Amino acid sequence: MNKNIFYIIIIVFIFNSCNKEYFPEENACRDSDLFGTWQLIGQDTIIIVFTEAGYYDIVNYYENDNFKGYTNLDGIWHISKKYDTSTDLGEIYSRSTNSNLSHRGWERYEDYKFSIKKDTLFKKLKSSTDFEIFTRYKQQLIYDGPNFVRVDSSGVE
Repeated sequence: MNKNIFYIIIIVFIFNSCNKEYFPEENACRDSDLFGTWQLIGQDTIIIVFTEAGYYDIVNYYENDNFKGYTNLDGIWHISKKYDTSTDLGEIYSRSTNSNLSHRGWERYEDYKFSIKKDTLFKKLKSSTDFEIFTRYKQQLIYDGPNFVRVDSSGVE
């Protein structure tokens, strides 16, 4: 009986030691035109955030007794191919910040381009043919690293 408990404890420690956490690369290439909060056209609940520090994710609004605000960011991003004016496309690499043996996390490459005014973002998975269309969100969400801090509506028209 004691041997079984010992083996279970060892397995739990091994499983937990396989957790891997990812952080943004400080000097990675990022397109400053992507920085900020974007909303998918026609979908009020699909809001994405690209931070200057390299964090990224789809965020959701939630409210409970202790907190009212948006979810933290669970992804990192950088530009894997710089925006090319001849093809009118750039490529974004993003991945989840955590992975372990039971949850590999997500990882993706997406093509992107902008409208002339850079107020509309067209983004699609490499395997897709259709672009999703995002516009600047009515409020900009402020994050400290991956953690939601506040809403700033002062810089949005």
